[in-house]
Amino acid sequence: MAGRNVHLYVNQDLIDEIGQCITEAGTFRTAVAGHSTAPYMNGELVCKRAYREFQGWRFWKHNLPPYVGYLCFFVLASGTDGDFAPHAYYPRLWTQLMYEGRQGPPLWFDRMRELWDDLEKWSVFDMQGELGVFQSRSIGGHVHIGYPLSQAILVEQERQKLPQVFYGAGLEPTSSHPSEEIAMALRSNTARQLLRTRTVRMAESSQDELHKALIDTVAEELEAWDGTISRSVSGLGQSDHTLGGLRVCIELDQVAGIAKSYVRCRLNNEFPEEGLTLDKGLHAYEDVNGWSFPLKSTTSGEVFDAAELDWRKSVTMRSKSPSYQLRLRGYPVRVFTSGMPEGISDLVDTPTLPSGQSFYLCYPEDAWPRLHLWATTQCREFRDLDIVEGLPNSWRFASVNAASDDEAVRNEFSILTFQSQIRLLLIGGIRSGNGNNFFGFAPPSVRLIGGAQTTEVYCNQVLLSSPAVDGVYTLPTDLPSGSRITIEARSGQSVLCRMSFFLTSDFSLPTGEPSMFVNSIGTSSQLEGDTTCVAGAFIEGYIPETVIAAAEEFEDLEYEMGRMRGFLVGQLPGQIVAWPSEPFPKDWIPTWVIVKIRPKKCKAIFIGELFEATSLGSYDIPTRRKIKGWKKVLWHWRKRIIQPERPEERALWKQIQEVSRCV
Repeated sequence: MAGRNVHLYVNQDLIDEIGQCITEAGTFRTAVAGHSTAPYMNGELVCKRAYREFQGWRFWKHNLPPYVGYLCFFVLASGTDGDFAPHAYYPRLWTQLMYEGRQGPPLWFDRMRELWDDLEKWSVFDMQGELGVFQSRSIGGHVHIGYPLSQAILVEQERQKLPQVFYGAGLEPTSSHPSEEIAMALRSNTARQLLRTRTVRMAESSQDELHKALIDTVAEELEAWDGTISRSVSGLGQSDHTLGGLRVCIELDQVAGIAKSYVRCRLNNEFPEEGLTLDKGLHAYEDVNGWSFPLKSTTSGEVFDAAELDWRKSVTMRSKSPSYQLRLRGYPVRVFTSGMPEGISDLVDTPTLPSGQSFYLCYPEDAWPRLHLWATTQCREFRDLDIVEGLPNSWRFASVNAASDDEAVRNEFSILTFQSQIRLLLIGGIRSGNGNNFFGFAPPSVRLIGGAQTTEVYCNQVLLSSPAVDGVYTLPTDLPSGSRITIEARSGQSVLCRMSFFLTSDFSLPTGEPSMFVNSIGTSSQLEGDTTCVAGAFIEGYIPETVIAAAEEFEDLEYEMGRMRGFLVGQLPGQIVAWPSEPFPKDWIPTWVIVKIRPKKCKAIFIGELFEATSLGSYDIPTRRKIKGWKKVLWHWRKRIIQPERPEERALWKQIQEVSRCV
């Protein structure tokens, strides 16, 4: 279960142990392993006892947080049967403590929030997600009881069956589906067969606070799902397959009146190294963040024109090996927003209407009578663009500054509906472990989905400035490491949505002496004289104060080879430049030249001996894009690169390829 969300599920053994602990009225003892001999105590002070277990527990070096049993007990209390009001929590808790009829919270119950937050820190930051990722979250308007209630929304068996519900409803994990669409999936016949009656009833009571919490929880499960479906569920083939999405993207040139449309695929799983060969004669290679480059024809190599499709009908494309099923959903109109939050420079279609943000609307001419009232009364600066090329026949393209309401159009077009649920997503950054754990030098940004124009986003109680990109907020640069960082979406004093993450300040470096050092050309070396050697992050030997330029020596080689084109590659991840479009590197020494000899064929040339005497003074930390580019050329393109002929150079080439595979 490492790497996925976990919840405090109470099994029968724990129920029996807790029940045995409450053998007398007003008595309770902790039910966590290793603490079963704790003394009986008055049930009115159970929260005080839990808080004492929490204080300083890391100092005593417990393997597990000693207060987990108490939190499990609070979750158990939320499901107590009896003659209670639907949302009554405290009477249920007092009943479990053998104080039937009591009202109000026990003493110190308001401090239990610190325990929930600490459990998240332990699972995400201390354990790096090795046992799973616990999320501390509260549902409903009551902050303190919202924590145990959030753990009881879905049981583990339901979470395991949710992929079948998603598949039956046509939901895939790479799209932010509207809340109403998720609710419909939970009310489907498939859901009624797989989920508890209580869960289906919550999905049907649309005005209930628990309904909103359920939709939010299921949306998180959908977002975390990798799309894998077993063959017994799908009925396709003899092996499991993975679901993904197809998106129409547009490269807009308003001056020329051209909207060049194409298709990208999006996966919530690791992209296959060899890409995907689809059954419509198309191929997809990985680009960024689970997105592919534009789909291209496997025969001509040309980008597939999305205008050839009927955008009102759904299209499914499949890949046999590996087994993937990709779906482009059909809509009567299509909404496009900036792809910059996803790392894409063009416009990307979205299944919901953005709130308080600019967007583009693409619609067929025969839909205008049903759009006219909304476009003229509830849209700010609705402007038809004169697009003469790139769209399906009889389709129009318009820009909208923002939409103030969806009342006049949501019954006609479900896609033109505001997202009723407010969500916060972490965008970008470099994760240091499972869960929301990031390196301090590469923190994420925050994206707000849904909400009104008055919704504000706070980070650790500090108001964030207006988003630079649609809905994406940049976080402060002085965030603390090793502590829980809280992001909140607020309307006035009311908290609408909350999430958290952690920053790691440094790397965990080995304490022993490295077994092998390499020199500047990547070969094994000993620390002798004025040599400089490295072993991972360790640098030993002589480090000069100035950088010796090597560009002139490379220019001589380039002249001899006839103005070659390709990539200069160094030994460390991120050391890559496209030559000659990018300048010669100033902080690292090229070891290889990857020369393009044909459109899809390259040759690796070892040039390390050119710069054997050249040393470096400093090395800048590469960007994530550079690291991905370094791996892409060395590993993903390995089948299209001709290896060196000399055995010693070929051995070095194999070494650097193996390193790139693990990056």
